[in-house]
Amino acid sequence: MATVELALAFCLAVAAMGALAKWLPIPLPIILVAGGAGLSYVPGLARVELDPQVFFLLFVPPLLFSDGWLFPKRELFDFLRPILLLAFGLVAATVVAVGYLMHPPISSLPLPAAFPLGATVSPTDSVATAPAT
Repeated sequence: MATVELALAFCLAVAAMGALAKWLPIPLPIILVAGGAGLSYVPGLARVELDPQVFFLLFVPPLLFSDGWLFPKRELFDFLRPILLLAFGLVAATVVAVGYLMHPPISSLPLPAAFPLGATVSPTDSVATAPAT
């Protein structure tokens, strides 16, 4: 239960930083990074271990839902071709490029295992590319 409470406390901290960004003329990502760095100095939060499954359950679905819900539908259909090219083409190109670039420096990494490494760094998250409001 402590993990859920900690995750909710982090959500509250992010919401507070988002509200602070509305008042200050500083971009939201800078405030979030500075706030995260500041939270790392809190004694009880120095060594937080959050299970990735809890993270994916509590944070990713609400962010993806809100981003999809608030996206203007007319712009989606106007820019459908570039969006699909970036969503599939850029991800495939990143997977192949990182796979072939990581294979020579890490000789113990076989080529079939280098491609999933490329998939982990491919730009698939719509929240990461969402414009700042």
